[in-house]
Amino acid sequence: MTGLDKSQYMSGMQLAAPSIRFKSSFASKGGVNGGNAGNMALIPSSFYVKKVSEKLRLGFSLTAPLGGGLDYNDSFSNPDDDFVGRYGATKSLLAGIAFSPSFGYKVNDKFSIGGGVSVIYTRFDQDIAINQGPLPDGKVELDKLTGLGYQPFDRPSSSIYGLLAPSGGIRPPPRHRARLALTFSEREEISRGIACALSLRTIANKLGRSASTISREVNRNGGLQEYRASEADLAAWDRAC
Repeated sequence: MTGLDKSQYMSGMQLAAPSIRFKSSFASKGGVNGGNAGNMALIPSSFYVKKVSEKLRLGFSLTAPLGGGLDYNDSFSNPDDDFVGRYGATKSLLAGIAFSPSFGYKVNDKFSIGGGVSVIYTRFDQDIAINQGPLPDGKVELDKLTGLGYQPFDRPSSSIYGLLAPSGGIRPPPRHRARLALTFSEREEISRGIACALSLRTIANKLGRSASTISREVNRNGGLQEYRASEADLAAWDRAC
């Protein structure tokens, strides 16, 4: 949000036209496959970002983050016309609407912080047929079961990649050489000592290092014949990552 230079509003509408069909090769109490149980639906969404100051932004959104349903148009009157899978469910509906306030604060040109919460209202309906043996089917209706809850924002890294990529992403923390690690200048002294045919112990004494430290350094970077200070220093940084 802090990347927006002024207040902005956006809204949209999506059309859902699902096709849900039940297939069965037999029915113990008769019935039909119910046809297409999917219902067409319009799904709205609205988003608003308010520029409060040069550093602070407030955001508000109204969305339908979850939902779905099926309706096999079961009549519960004529067994020959009833849905064959009616003992599982003949009608189900789950709908949710979320209001999400949020904020963003620009710490500097490279770093911003933010947070928010989604307050979600849900509703659930379901009709189920009850097998009563030789008697006509019974029916259970779960009608308008509602709930209200909330959740803090939790987004995968892919959802913010497009925002961070144009500016180069998040700057990695600066790397620091360990206090006891060999420095680049010490590696140059090792390289010059090898070129002058000095023993590793002599080189170690000149640097105030143990002979074993110099020996490991040379051996892990190509040995006496291949050792190069710049390449050894780069390799040490890579190993530290």
